[in-house]
Amino acid sequence: MSTAYVGMSKYSEALECARKAEEQLQKRSDPDPTSLGRYKRQIGLVLQKQGNNVEAIRYYEEGLALAYTDTDNEEESLSIAYFNQGDAYMKTNKFTEALSSYQKTLEIELRALPDDDPTIATTYVKMSEANLKLSKYSHALKYAHAAVTQLRLQSNPDPTKLSQYLCQVGHVLYKQGKPSEAILYYNECIVSISTTVGHEDESLGGIYYRLAECYSELNHDVEALSFYQKTLDIEHKSCDDDDPTIAVTYHKISTVYKNMWKRNEALKYAYDAVNQLRKRPNPEAIQFGQYLYHVGTILQILGRHSEAIRYYQEGLTEILKVKNEDDKSLAPIYFNVARTYLHLQNFTEALSCQQKTLSIELRTLPDNAATIAMTYLSIATTLTGLQQYDKAAEFSQKEIDQLLKTLPSDHKDVLEQKLHAFSQQLKIPIDELHRRLFKFKANYMKVQQILAIKLGGHRRDNIKLTVSDYELKSEKINSMISALEVFHDTVMKPLSKTILIDKLKTDYCMEYCNVVNLECKHDKQSAFEEKNYIFRS
Repeated sequence: MSTAYVGMSKYSEALECARKAEEQLQKRSDPDPTSLGRYKRQIGLVLQKQGNNVEAIRYYEEGLALAYTDTDNEEESLSIAYFNQGDAYMKTNKFTEALSSYQKTLEIELRALPDDDPTIATTYVKMSEANLKLSKYSHALKYAHAAVTQLRLQSNPDPTKLSQYLCQVGHVLYKQGKPSEAILYYNECIVSISTTVGHEDESLGGIYYRLAECYSELNHDVEALSFYQKTLDIEHKSCDDDDPTIAVTYHKISTVYKNMWKRNEALKYAYDAVNQLRKRPNPEAIQFGQYLYHVGTILQILGRHSEAIRYYQEGLTEILKVKNEDDKSLAPIYFNVARTYLHLQNFTEALSCQQKTLSIELRTLPDNAATIAMTYLSIATTLTGLQQYDKAAEFSQKEIDQLLKTLPSDHKDVLEQKLHAFSQQLKIPIDELHRRLFKFKANYMKVQQILAIKLGGHRRDNIKLTVSDYELKSEKINSMISALEVFHDTVMKPLSKTILIDKLKTDYCMEYCNVVNLECKHDKQSAFEEKNYIFRS
């Protein structure tokens, strides 16, 4: 009776009958172990149908153990029980145990079933899925191929099954980092199934989605968009209006457009993803928070910082319903929010977010992580905005010390940050310092050309500028600080060898002092007159 009720999907009645059968048998002084094992396996099956996989596993284990205490030769029954036990293990994330159960199923099937039986293919694909969950990709691929080969032993293999198994091969290849090969199997999968259901059947939605993922991985954005759109079209026809799966596809399309720098299109689909989730009274918090945050990142790129902050705040509120404030995954979110606050010159809020980022990074990242250096720099920039120059200089130095854990002292990144730290010490914004340096270089090179003409070619080496163009380019600052510090020794002293150049010395000393905000003892008016004299001559 229990088996009949299972066929009618009346699981409560089925469970009641199975339990009564077990109880009745247990009343005997010497119950038949074969029958007792069969009844326990039946209880396990009904519990599994009800979704109670943990209890189902217990009854399967007890029932299968009893099968070996007697001459139970019902191999088909045992094969099914092991298979169902494997499924229950998969549902409870016990993948190693699931693999063991499927292996026992396969051993019985290979011994008892015809060579071309499609049931064997089903077990192969289950073993592939279990191995994939265990990240055993080579084994997963082996069994996926075996499933396809086994099914093709039939003259007319089921196209739906064949499509499923081809899709599994593609999925494993994608996980192995081989999207180009995966695409071949996904396309073959589509050919197999579309011959019977057409190109717009809902069963194709998942395959189109996986194809889109492969093309996206290969940075083939146009193809990725095409298949995401096909996925979306099928989802609109086959899914409920508030299905969150539709939001996932919207989000994927937005991400591709963002990568293509089509920001308005990216924003449209990002809004669509958020609005799709809002249709549900209680959307999943992490997903909802991430999609809100994604909208914020696009608004930030578009320069709409006030709107971006609103979405960032709402997204964080959702995420913090599930995660702690100091969760590792929140560090990059806090960092981006801080950048937006900086654009709005809300330095206090920016600093708060940066401090949260730093706290997480110091706790969770390796001691020499370059990301920590970026956070130190961000904090230094914010403190400059707050006119807390001493603290800004302190964090600039921390950034340099962090970089030096992995980079040599003459690396351009280290030198760039030394210049930034130098600007903090001088209380001059970095952009202003660059402006002054370029102004100084432009003026100096102009005078250098005139002096070269006046002194003759044989004297050019005496007045050669020792700070090269490369060393003074803002994007590749190299030894800028040391160049400033030794400027008088490397440039001014050689220039003073001639009377003509000596007339310019006071003027360029003033230029240097202006760069570094020092008081210059020279008379500015006389220097100005001397400069005019030289240029008139």
